[in-house]
Amino acid sequence: MPNIRKSNHVGALLAGLALLVTGCATQSPGSASPADEGSSTPSNLEPSTSNPAPIVNSRDMDPCDLLSSEEVVEFGKFKPPSRQEMGGARGCDFLPDRGDESDRREESEGSLPTIGVGIRDEQGIGDAVDQGYGVDNGEFNGRPAAKIPAEGGGCIIALALTDTSRVDVGVTGIDTDKACQLVEQVTEIVEPKLPGEN
Repeated sequence: MPNIRKSNHVGALLAGLALLVTGCATQSPGSASPADEGSSTPSNLEPSTSNPAPIVNSRDMDPCDLLSSEEVVEFGKFKPPSRQEMGGARGCDFLPDRGDESDRREESEGSLPTIGVGIRDEQGIGDAVDQGYGVDNGEFNGRPAAKIPAEGGGCIIALALTDTSRVDVGVTGIDTDKACQLVEQVTEIVEPKLPGEN
């Protein structure tokens, strides 16, 4: 299990979960509320003890360099990555490969995830948007982070690059609990590739 720590600090809101995968959403500034006690997604966050994020130029980064086709194969069959540049994020998405009949049978027995990595050059983890279950701010492997479970399915872990930029790792297309479990596994691959001390 990754080292995610919870904090009582809840940041501003994150642009929609769909933006990470589809690149289509708008952002509304405001304040997030803590997750309900009865939230279906348990939090593995612990209090943040880190210093502010280091200075990094996120514009020099390529989201498709942070996760490869070879790395996502352990999570299922995916099409080659597709790039998205919309709504404040530059993304790299891995859509499920539903190419043959056996894949369609598996899909009917359960949903297939979409995995995405997005770089937000002008939005830090403090800009995280509540997707229905709150925003849990803390750390992931020592890096400032926010976990954003989505009501109706999906989950994002936002990783700080600087105070005003971040990398979002997201999973959609499956229920929230499974998405949050999978996004933690994917984030274990992405986070060590990020610049700055963690």
